Amino acid sequence: MQSGEIERLVVVGGVISGAGKVLIPTPIPDFLTRYPDIFTRLENTGVFKGSKHGRPNHVLLNEYKPGQGIMPHEDGPSYFPAVGTISLGSYTVVDYYRYRPLDEEDSKVDDPDIDVSAGANQRGRAIDPVPVLCVLLEPRSLVVTTKELYTEFLHGISERTQDMFCPHEDISGPETTEGTRIANYRMLRNNDIKKCIAEGGVLERQDRISLTCRDYENVRTINTERGTTTQANPKVRLCPPGHSVLTRRIWSSKHWPKQSPMEDVESKEVALLGPPTMELPPNSIMWIKMIRSHFLLIQSSGAILAPWDLTAPLTCVATCNLDGTVDGAVIEEEEDPRMMRILLSTRSCTTYKLRLDIPDSNESQAPLRLTPSIVFGGLCQILDARGPLFALSRLEGRGPGAFIKDQRGSAVVELASLPPGALLDPPLSNHGGQNSRLQIAHNGVIDIQIFDDVIVVARNCNIDLYNLLEVAERSFNGAESGGVSTVQPLRYLNYPNLERPVYRGSLLRHPNPRLGISPGSLALFSAEYPSCYRIISWPEWRQGTAAPSEITYLEGLVKVAGCMFNTALGPSGHRFALSEDENLSIYFTSRRDSDSTTGPQSSEGRMAGWMIAGALGDIPVALDFDEVTGRCVFAMASGRMWVKETTNFSSEPRAFNSLKKLLPDFEVIEIPNPDPARWPVVIPFRTPYNFGNPPASDPPKEVAPRWSDEVDKYFPYKNRPDCYGSTPWLIHEALHIPVVWPGHHPPSVGEYGARTVLFTVEAAEPDSPFYDEVIEVRPLPGSDERSGFWALVMDCGNWEFYRLRPVGGLDDIVAHLQHDGIGKLFENDEPWPADEVKLGQLSRWRYRHNRRFGQLISERNLT
Repeated sequence: MQSGEIERLVVVGGVISGAGKVLIPTPIPDFLTRYPDIFTRLENTGVFKGSKHGRPNHVLLNEYKPGQGIMPHEDGPSYFPAVGTISLGSYTVVDYYRYRPLDEEDSKVDDPDIDVSAGANQRGRAIDPVPVLCVLLEPRSLVVTTKELYTEFLHGISERTQDMFCPHEDISGPETTEGTRIANYRMLRNNDIKKCIAEGGVLERQDRISLTCRDYENVRTINTERGTTTQANPKVRLCPPGHSVLTRRIWSSKHWPKQSPMEDVESKEVALLGPPTMELPPNSIMWIKMIRSHFLLIQSSGAILAPWDLTAPLTCVATCNLDGTVDGAVIEEEEDPRMMRILLSTRSCTTYKLRLDIPDSNESQAPLRLTPSIVFGGLCQILDARGPLFALSRLEGRGPGAFIKDQRGSAVVELASLPPGALLDPPLSNHGGQNSRLQIAHNGVIDIQIFDDVIVVARNCNIDLYNLLEVAERSFNGAESGGVSTVQPLRYLNYPNLERPVYRGSLLRHPNPRLGISPGSLALFSAEYPSCYRIISWPEWRQGTAAPSEITYLEGLVKVAGCMFNTALGPSGHRFALSEDENLSIYFTSRRDSDSTTGPQSSEGRMAGWMIAGALGDIPVALDFDEVTGRCVFAMASGRMWVKETTNFSSEPRAFNSLKKLLPDFEVIEIPNPDPARWPVVIPFRTPYNFGNPPASDPPKEVAPRWSDEVDKYFPYKNRPDCYGSTPWLIHEALHIPVVWPGHHPPSVGEYGARTVLFTVEAAEPDSPFYDEVIEVRPLPGSDERSGFWALVMDCGNWEFYRLRPVGGLDDIVAHLQHDGIGKLFENDEPWPADEVKLGQLSRWRYRHNRRFGQLISERNLT
């Protein structure tokens, strides 16, 4: 986990797959295995004698500038508990820390130089800010950390340009007011450094290169072109800066690839997607983002972020490491075409500013440089930024919401909203015909946008408007004290004609006259319908008038068939890309007059469509689209990735069954995972349809007629908080009740979470179409949903959720089931509106899982 700016990072030895936590090996360069043969020298020390390979197989090369460091962290259990660190260039001081004892009441750390987020995220404990040991690393030295110092302590490097030492005779502790005490003073060989420490002097840090050598024990070879190899797929390259083939030119708008003018012409035909442009290891693609249609940022497992040059030949031009999976990005436009700044947030609640320096034509040997720097921590899912203000939708420890953070201080402002019930009864001033039967368990945030004097928050059931000046003053004035304050909205605006919550969509960043969205209005484009709420009278809101605002519902902009997985919308909403069950499509929204509210003039609006070959057993995971150039990037869980040009669609071969059969299929070596970053666990091969493996001679024990509580025995994956399709997944993703936190999985429902506590015995039968469950739900702090019990009714593959009346605890529910059915406990006869898109994705994943891997199991049993 980097602190400050790390100049360069090079990964040697392979790519770590996040889903299975395995190393996909790549060739080791000669300087580590021949001359000076560092690996053999490390092997001869004996510290790796007990490891699986007996020597290192994975190396991180970091370049540190003066003033740069790394936060206290552990290397983790995936490595053999020994690490060899070689220092080249400058000296440095490594500090070793311990966790605070659990019985200490004060777990907060006031030292601003110590970031405790690493330890808090990994172990749920605070870090003692006082190091227990300080070790000076001389140039050309090797330090080995092993045994308890590896497994029980953390290590880090403080961000300093110089080090002041206490005299060697001072034995008061590792750190004193006079300076740092060096534990390995008597072992130092450099007489000048040793004399400076003995006299309590000061040393200036210079540029330093570190080689961190470890043995990653879980290594997997992969199958390429139906042949076994000990190397990773040769199409996967993480090239160090300075070793990539770059196209030398000045990158400005006039140097982007020339694209043919895009015409909004419908096409009812479908082309074949064809062989992938790039292949990565299965379940390794965590996040992608296209930059100016020329660079593609790919984050693979292991938190490695790499920009790829999309021009021929396709090339990885740099790499860097982040502390977690990216969950949001905002691109800052720069006047200098040779520099770009991208704001990134990660699920580990760290916000970065990523600087991309692009060499011009005069720098023939200069590499593209990718420099991450930490802006602040504690929040994630960035949605917008304006000046020093950042808009994010998750606060660590508080769950989801709308939050504004001023990067100049530590204060956070929460943009509050009315609870869902208050939004429905009584209706608010802007009567919009909202369905009074609409229910929602949590009014979550869809998007946030910061304007000149107003902040707009689009939620599942309404839009809130906030005074920007009030929010900015609250954020700035509270910078010294920190903490979280709350600001109420100026206006609540309900969506008209709303029959179910809007779970996904985007506030359009640019005007679109074809949709009647002028510079003085606002629009929310929903990818579920897909439809658009056009909100006008925007200038009146700025003036604070009390007149009802006008909201127009533009219905059916395009027609989408099939199960949606990913959408990528242009800033103006004029064109967007959509990955469906077995197709990739590019749509344009219907042409309209500015005052028209009638149906679309176009019947479908699809400009281009591709059929995905070999889709059985695979699942879409990532998508990005450039609205201007028409370039689209699409990835699937198998690691296959395509770069497609909409402007070339008319010349591509159309899809026919005979043509599809000519394409070579691929072999899936891992169960495809639709969301490996948040839900890394998937069901193993040999489990029935309903997440269980019941023995035929051991029926479930009943606590009430037809009801059993032996959930963990018959459904070992159902309550796992990190398993795709589990009960926590259903509550968090389908009902949108926050019960899990990215990067942190609760040990039990006692604190917060969701778990199935009862099930009908029919659920233990493989492929049973009918069964019921009782689920205990305890949402994260900050949610507007109360703790309680829910019922899940499965009816021929359809999920229906009902909240139960508060009748007491689980024993009271069991007592009721002794004499009556579960339906008598329903709070409402109508099921709650679940996220049909998410449930559709789960259905398709289960269908493919059963077909693909059922065939594999049958074939293995026959042989």
